[in-house]
Amino acid sequence: MAIEKVTDDAPVVGEKGVVQDADERAPATMNATGEEYEQDDFMTRTGLNAKSFTRKHYGWGLVELDRKMKPRHLQMVAIGGSIGAGFFVGSGSALSKGGPATLFIDFFLVGIMVFNVVYAMGELAVMYPISGGFYTYAARFIDPSFGFAMAWNYTLQWAATLPLELTVCAITIQYWAPDTSPGIWIAVFLIAITILNMFGTLGYAEEEFWAACFKLTSISIFMIIALALVCGGGPSSGSYDTYQGFKLWYDPGAFKNGFKGFCSVFVTAAFSFAGSELVGLAAAESRNPTASVPRAIKQVFWRICLFYIVALLFIGLLINCNDDNLLSSSSYSNSAASPFVLVGKYSGLKGLDHYMNVVILSSVLSLGIASVYGGSRTLLALAQQGFAPKVFTWVDRAGRPLPSVGFMLAFGCLAFLNLDAAGPVIFDWLLALSGLAMLVCWGSICLAHIRFRAAWKYNGHTLDEIPFKALCGVWGSWVGLIFVVVILIAQFYVAIVAPVGESGMGTAEGFFTQYLGLPIVLAFWAAGYIWKRTAWISIEKIDIDTGRREHDWEAIHAWRAELATYPLWKRTMYMTTKDMSVDTIMSGTEDATPFQIAQALLETFPFLTWQAGEALTKQLEFLTSVTNIVLPPSIEDVSGEKRLAVLVEKAKLINELLNCLYKGSELLGRLGQCVMVELYKAKSWEVRETLKEIQKEIFKLLSAEQTLPSDEDDEADEADASEELEALRDEIARERRDKKERKREKKHRVSKRKEKPKGRKSRSYCKHCGRC
Repeated sequence: MAIEKVTDDAPVVGEKGVVQDADERAPATMNATGEEYEQDDFMTRTGLNAKSFTRKHYGWGLVELDRKMKPRHLQMVAIGGSIGAGFFVGSGSALSKGGPATLFIDFFLVGIMVFNVVYAMGELAVMYPISGGFYTYAARFIDPSFGFAMAWNYTLQWAATLPLELTVCAITIQYWAPDTSPGIWIAVFLIAITILNMFGTLGYAEEEFWAACFKLTSISIFMIIALALVCGGGPSSGSYDTYQGFKLWYDPGAFKNGFKGFCSVFVTAAFSFAGSELVGLAAAESRNPTASVPRAIKQVFWRICLFYIVALLFIGLLINCNDDNLLSSSSYSNSAASPFVLVGKYSGLKGLDHYMNVVILSSVLSLGIASVYGGSRTLLALAQQGFAPKVFTWVDRAGRPLPSVGFMLAFGCLAFLNLDAAGPVIFDWLLALSGLAMLVCWGSICLAHIRFRAAWKYNGHTLDEIPFKALCGVWGSWVGLIFVVVILIAQFYVAIVAPVGESGMGTAEGFFTQYLGLPIVLAFWAAGYIWKRTAWISIEKIDIDTGRREHDWEAIHAWRAELATYPLWKRTMYMTTKDMSVDTIMSGTEDATPFQIAQALLETFPFLTWQAGEALTKQLEFLTSVTNIVLPPSIEDVSGEKRLAVLVEKAKLINELLNCLYKGSELLGRLGQCVMVELYKAKSWEVRETLKEIQKEIFKLLSAEQTLPSDEDDEADEADASEELEALRDEIARERRDKKERKREKKHRVSKRKEKPKGRKSRSYCKHCGRC
């Protein structure tokens, strides 16, 4: 992980403590091994110039994605990220196969499963917010070879989803232009998805935020209109001018095609919920997963209840399951088959069908972008673990894994197969791969959570030590895992019998069309075992400490105590999470704890972080004696106006808040010593000048009102600080000497020459200069 030093783009202090915008200079940055690598300017980091497409070198450290996602992005990814073709178009196919009651029940059962899956994912993501998401949890808590299978399974699931979404986009446009070839629109939308993915994480996050806002607003409007139509409030020119109620549940009936129809809807429902786990994958690219991930996870309840169950209940009340438009359409090949468009067409409300078609278009395009995002990030994590070619570890200066993104975009070209007569057959296979793959991935999340809890208990930990717990605990994960197994069995039954509407047994081709995903998962599992030779990890060997995030337990316990005072319904359904992040502390809304002070201070002052880990430890120990300090926002995050603060203004505020505590002056003195250390290490003239300005302001504050205590203890502390400073200087000088020596040895490599004739002593010469 990269550790920031004093940077060349540090703010320059102007008159009256106002920050002058820094030039676009590249800051000096060090990774965990102490190697320096170049950091880039704003235009390069955001992917807005040609330089951003060049590779960024991280030394020997692990490649890290930019943490650009904000809490609002994560919330919208959680609540609206998976609403796409499966929900808007696939629900029509499900209604025609199983009837309105089957549609409601199957989506409700899958919703219960997804609810527990996402909460289990949230608990693990808060504990271990690492790149790769649930794949790394499967490899860590279950079996590395099984994690290998899950990662490739998840990558191929998104690779199969992209051409499906592109095809739906093209057919959606054909609702307005039926004479235009779908290939034209497939190419247009593939280019659009490519361009949007060039903006990296921030582009995906912003697109997902606004697309989710549009989707959720539109579905809310649709449900209000649908309620009026069910009650007979439609215009006389439409089909809903009389009370509808549950008429269609009696005629033609609530269930259709019996048990076979009931089982056939499960995979469609699972495909509709695909993408719910993206919030866990995005945790690795969020700024504060400890606070933002739980809040985003809890939004899933509302998405399942309101935007799936209630909306599809209205669909079952308004659309006949024997409607010709539903029966004549294949699963994902015609937007006219969308029950949402049909409601608009039959209602007599002018423009409603076109509006819903626009909603479908934006939703499907959004999920296509998400498929590239999810697949590319998983592929990057695979390559970092050695489970994929190393070329996929390539990340450019804007934080984009371009080879992984290109690999996913290449699968979008499969959408052009739909133009051929054999295209629908190929797409049936892709759909089978995508639908079951998602179910297996959800099962792996539940199993990883179950084994994590078992290892947590085995190592003597309690549930109170988990900052964010799944709402239904480990039992919820068992429910989710059992649901996955039941749905896989139901889909196996659908695969071996004839298709819906026919009798007898099915064919081998029909079996693999319905059940292709599971054999592929087993094949990947076997390949991972042959390659890595790893077996099932026993509970006592599971590592629960490496990579575990530290948390502020004082704030968490205070919040839990406050939550315990709420009534049961509010505790159970409370859908907001109190933000215990540094941002909240520094905004002055709460009293900060010592740990939060240390965390905020280290983020606020980059020159407090140096290579020596002992120095950081001493800083943390010193700060634990100071309480109830409120710090201003960090200048490292310049996303909003409130974050444009000055280092000097921060120091002044610290001094004012600590004027009744003698530790205030000592804190400023320690800051001054840190500046001196960095001033000694700095090589750039601009960095030295900036540090000198900061040092002058700190010394002014020290000499203005408060002085360091002069008693014997404080004099001893000053002596210890001086010794520490000298030790750091010696260590830095020694490191420089060692570095120069290593360079000299590397440059003057000695190679042995051939033996000289007899009587002459053989000698060795440097192959560079020929003398030494």
